[in-house]
Amino acid sequence: MDKHKLLQQYWGYASFRKPQASIIDAVLQNKDSFAVLPTGAGKSLCYQLPALLLSGTTLVVTPLIALMEDQVKDLKNRGIKAMYFEAATPLQSIVQQIDNCIHGNYALVYVSPERLQQSAFLERISQANIVRIAIDEAHCISSWGHDFRPSYRKIKVLRTLFPEASFLALTASATPEVAQDILEQLEMPSAQRFSLSFERSNLFYKTWVAEDKWQAAHAQLQQYPGSGIIYCFSRIHTERLAAYLKQQGVAADYFHGGMEAEEKKDKLAAWQSDKTRIMVATTAFGMGIDKKDVRLVVHLDMPESIENYYQETGRAGRDGLPATAVLLLHSSDQTEMKMRFIDHLPTVESLQKTYKHLCNYFQIAYGEGPDRQFDLALSSFCEHYGIDEKQTLATLRLLEEAGVLKLKSTEKKLLEVHALVDQSVVLQELRQNTNAKSNALLHYLLRAHEYFFSAAIQLDVSKMGQQLQMGKQQILKELQHLQQKQLIRFTDQHIDFVIYDMQAREDAYTLAPLNVQVKANQARKKSKLNAMYRYAWDTQKCKRNQILTYFGELKTDNCSQCSAHCCSATPHIKELLSVLESQLKSAALSAVELRQKLYFEPQFISDGLQQLLEDEKIILKNDYKYHWIDD
Repeated sequence: MDKHKLLQQYWGYASFRKPQASIIDAVLQNKDSFAVLPTGAGKSLCYQLPALLLSGTTLVVTPLIALMEDQVKDLKNRGIKAMYFEAATPLQSIVQQIDNCIHGNYALVYVSPERLQQSAFLERISQANIVRIAIDEAHCISSWGHDFRPSYRKIKVLRTLFPEASFLALTASATPEVAQDILEQLEMPSAQRFSLSFERSNLFYKTWVAEDKWQAAHAQLQQYPGSGIIYCFSRIHTERLAAYLKQQGVAADYFHGGMEAEEKKDKLAAWQSDKTRIMVATTAFGMGIDKKDVRLVVHLDMPESIENYYQETGRAGRDGLPATAVLLLHSSDQTEMKMRFIDHLPTVESLQKTYKHLCNYFQIAYGEGPDRQFDLALSSFCEHYGIDEKQTLATLRLLEEAGVLKLKSTEKKLLEVHALVDQSVVLQELRQNTNAKSNALLHYLLRAHEYFFSAAIQLDVSKMGQQLQMGKQQILKELQHLQQKQLIRFTDQHIDFVIYDMQAREDAYTLAPLNVQVKANQARKKSKLNAMYRYAWDTQKCKRNQILTYFGELKTDNCSQCSAHCCSATPHIKELLSVLESQLKSAALSAVELRQKLYFEPQFISDGLQQLLEDEKIILKNDYKYHWIDD
């Protein structure tokens, strides 16, 4: 069966979109390929369909579990055998999942990039008949990219494991620098390259200056009917704005990463079936979700880069019909962007301090570090040294990227114990105390921790339980008893990371190569933020052309449909003045109130008010409201 018949049989399409057929041909010829296709252009089909035409398994590397789940579910519904590696469960271990991959004759197998950092996983998966490798969201591999993930740098290990396999890298957005970095990192110097224009001709780009962004967002929903997404930076803002919109009669809900999986599925299903009209969400929402009739995307907060903005707005109008992207602006945006995206970046100074604090915290002497593991409660660590948590996490990620250490997220609980007395008091307690379990615990602390009387120590409850033959609740009870006697103080901590494979401590030698990288990262981040800020506040240049120029694509004409002055159709002055007259004759209103009531561009309203002032039709009083002057 050829590719056209498969397209019809499994996907129900009569023809391919450009350049899907050419990419599929390259994959079928076992050639490395690199495709930059806008959101909604059908990237997944480029590796899914070839998997049905050729023998062997296609391994798909993708960053989100939710995206894997959606694609595997969709493939199964189409009758295509697919699986993904998920967290181990009592019913199925990772080893069992790998065995299924090896022996299950799957056409497509999905995996996260983090999984590829596990040597045991790689050793076992190397036995699978993997003949093609697809890397989705390939921009994540580039430090120049807008969503850089260090784990993506490890993907090229698959070249060694599967030397005959071809690579297909795909992304929706890549500047020329990012594209070149992707090709270098994946060792694809001769890859066939495919791309479409970044232009979304059916998407109308608008920027809107608003004193009250919530009311402005509501105004957009009144102007543009249909399904929509409102993006907010923080989880709490999604919940509060959704509640506000419901009070205004809008069928709205919120979505963010802090919800349970079942709740996410229910909310997503309600939105996809149009029971919920507007989803107020953090920016991860929409990735891999194929809802074609989204008519409006509103950004309440400015994204950190044009790449982010392009990708997020690209979730509107996938059906090819007109859709609108609105970026709400406020005079405080530049300050907030700096606080959100720049102030928490690692600096040379914070890098040196964090590394020193880390070594001191875990009592790592010079030359030590390898072959040891350390449990890190991030908030406790940062509180101990009075350092910023976000910046510390970013610094740890940088150390991981440079290979200084490895981080593994964990849900483990640890106890942190402080001795409140010296050794002689504890020994006296042991002689006098008749509680055998309490004494066993004290003996454990004395034997196992040489720093017990000089520093806080962290206890692995599971390990303690095995050695002392006690359950966790019994251990906590005995610790509580010792605390009541004022011998110790303890806290029950959540451990965020296990630190392992740490380089031997050599402060100057270890950190020297990173100093240049830290400065380069800061420069890149500031450059992206500045480009985003210029796009937002430049009212003269065509918005579409600003985006295209950023991606290295030049246009000589304007789009004639964005909010830039060169493209906006100025409302007929008589119509605008008539509307202003009607409003102000009814009640005195401020400029802010008029902008909220009238769907004219803010600048046009200001120009109309200025003309009415000059014609002495209105007056601006001390209440900062415009009053109509009676004839």
